Amino acid sequence: MEDKVLDKAWKKNFNKAKKHYQEYGNLDIEDKNIQIWLKKQRFLYKNGKLDFNKAVLLTSLDIDWFPEKKEYAKMLDTLEDMTADEIQESIEYQQLYNVSNNENYLDIRERLLSILNRKLALNNG
Repeated sequence: MEDKVLDKAWKKNFNKAKKHYQEYGNLDIEDKNIQIWLKKQRFLYKNGKLDFNKAVLLTSLDIDWFPEKKEYAKMLDTLEDMTADEIQESIEYQQLYNVSNNENYLDIRERLLSILNRKLALNNG
């Protein structure tokens, strides 16, 4: 019985997402319940626990299974717009709060240092 109830709820949420997709061509849905549901579907997918047929249905709506990668890449791109002073301040801030054990931090720090060195070379050249 529980599976039928869950399946009914899944179909209801899917239909809401599908309706939005058909109207707007994306899954940028303002309904918090659907946002949470989509996040859960992504989590299940990433962990190999989402039913294949459900994954196929969501894929038909052009779901982005890994949206955090796009956000991370976008954030890295914005580093280019920082001034040398902002970069140095950011590095000092990160050291102050000891975030150096975070894998993403190492990528960001490396990118910041690269940009900083290039900006300093341009200013001195």
